[in-house]
Amino acid sequence: MHVLHICETARGGVGTYIDTLVELEKATIQSRVIIPDMHRDMLALSVDAVTFPYSGRSVAALWRMIRVALRERHAFRPDIIFCHSTFSLLALAVLRPLLPRARFIYCAHGWAGEREMASSRKAAAVRWVEGHMARLAHRIVNVSQSDLNHAQHYGYGGNQILIENAVRPAKPSSLDAPFGDGPALIHLLFVGRHDRQKGLDILLAAFAQVRFSRPDLRLHVIGYSVTDRTPETGPTEGVNFLGWISADSIDGYYRSADLVVMPSRWEGLPLVIPEALRNGTPVLVSDRSNLPTLIQPGETGLVFALSTDALTSTLHWLDKTTLRAMRPACFALFEQRYHADRLGREMRALYRELTAQ
Repeated sequence: MHVLHICETARGGVGTYIDTLVELEKATIQSRVIIPDMHRDMLALSVDAVTFPYSGRSVAALWRMIRVALRERHAFRPDIIFCHSTFSLLALAVLRPLLPRARFIYCAHGWAGEREMASSRKAAAVRWVEGHMARLAHRIVNVSQSDLNHAQHYGYGGNQILIENAVRPAKPSSLDAPFGDGPALIHLLFVGRHDRQKGLDILLAAFAQVRFSRPDLRLHVIGYSVTDRTPETGPTEGVNFLGWISADSIDGYYRSADLVVMPSRWEGLPLVIPEALRNGTPVLVSDRSNLPTLIQPGETGLVFALSTDALTSTLHWLDKTTLRAMRPACFALFEQRYHADRLGREMRALYRELTAQ
């Protein structure tokens, strides 16, 4: 069986998801990935990848992606074409009538219409476009219950199914304790883009307030700014901006943290949660989207109502002993719900179902 993955961007969770799938499929399935050249490092070197020139989202970049996809329909002869994220819908629309025997899967990795938008008209237009274009796929994979709920609520077309996101077990790391092991300190970790969705501005503001009453807290920030600069708001004392950390090293940071903080304004199933749990680290999530259902509140993490004051209060009452006692339950939840082996089984079953039709 030949599976062709197509993505217009692979930064963050999309690239990790594709890399995980290809690794899980390699024993029985021949996979190839169409990916921007500047995102090639999101995949293992062993992955069969075809790149196209990309310096940012543009009409020219989208055309290059489609042109490569048109070439690969003959060179690779895929049985299944798996389109990832919003702008791959263009490749889906072009290839579907040209390959009547192939089976198409689409995954939004978080619906564009679920994001906050200043204009309700713009949101309605985005939902109409993605809801109608997605139905071109034979199956639409939602990586979270939140995504599936959104698609059903707004009447998105097509055969919508749920296959929850998952990650592979933690990699051995030479950085098992990058934050040190000071028993009097509580290390908080944020992992993600520095943009409005991820809520880093809320976390920085809350941390600035709580530092007066909890000088034992330390905040470590992993990720990059969508504007190519570190946020200018928020404190510097007690905050360590680490930039982007490679997948080979990031598990050491998760393991060293006492708590991962996710103050997102909206989410599907962010990989940060299973990545934290596989390292035994509890997660503090906002009450937005379906985030509270992704952990076990009080057992593998905590929930706060999304506001600076509520987060400040939650941080004020943190107890290191209580957080450390959650670690066995975090490992157990990863094994039960978020282990990549489960993702592999469900995806292979989907492939078999589609190719048998």
